[in-house]
Amino acid sequence: MIRCFVDTVNYAPEYKLPKLLATKIKQFTPLPYSFNINNTTERIHELKRAPITPTSTFAYLDITNMYCNIPITETKQILDEMLTSHPTDPRIKSELLNWYEIITKEDYFLNNNNKINMQTDGLAMGAISSSILSEIFLQHIEHTHIPGLAQTISS
Repeated sequence: MIRCFVDTVNYAPEYKLPKLLATKIKQFTPLPYSFNINNTTERIHELKRAPITPTSTFAYLDITNMYCNIPITETKQILDEMLTSHPTDPRIKSELLNWYEIITKEDYFLNNNNKINMQTDGLAMGAISSSILSEIFLQHIEHTHIPGLAQTISS
């Protein structure tokens, strides 16, 4: 069985590039974080005040092994669309997408026998860029599907 883990300092040759990519993505494609909870205590108080009826529906989304399950190709397409929709210089957009390709093609991990392998899909655990890239994918899914689900539930 393979565990998804990357030691970016000791095994991945490109530590600085993922860090730079994460910084530049935050600069050029600000994320709305519309469905994220910033303050759990405040959210609990809001839920206590919310009217609960027999037709009320609550949903809780929990992600298991998130980074390893983020699709590389689809996330790149989403990033491309985000860079296109923001006023990003085409040369910068091209460079960021090239960095994305390099980073996602060079994901190394250790298996249970402590052998270094290359990950072929999904984002690498421990890679400094995986957090922002997974957030891009998840926010896309949220903005694509949650409004429709909410409308279906309320109908």
